[in-house]
Amino acid sequence: MKSYLHGFAYFGKAGTAVECVVHDISDSGARLKFLVTPPIVDTIELHIPIKGRVHRAKVLCRAADEIGVGFVEGATSSVRYVDGDGVIRREGRDRLGN
Repeated sequence: MKSYLHGFAYFGKAGTAVECVVHDISDSGARLKFLVTPPIVDTIELHIPIKGRVHRAKVLCRAADEIGVGFVEGATSSVRYVDGDGVIRREGRDRLGN
């Protein structure tokens, strides 16, 4: 089933949020499309506001403005979404250690 969700990818230790469209999401991963070429990293945190979730994910493949990610098992947390600019507030300590 095709799905298109609004998301934010957090890259690196600075945790810079970059907006993306989440395509083809499944229990094990997703394809992310960006307006610009995303940074080259091995792992990201993917925030999907409508689902209220943050997934730690490994980058499996890259194209010009897309990356394919696999979700790291056991590294998903619940978040409370604050507003439309990508700012998230976590309730208590989550499974990602934040």
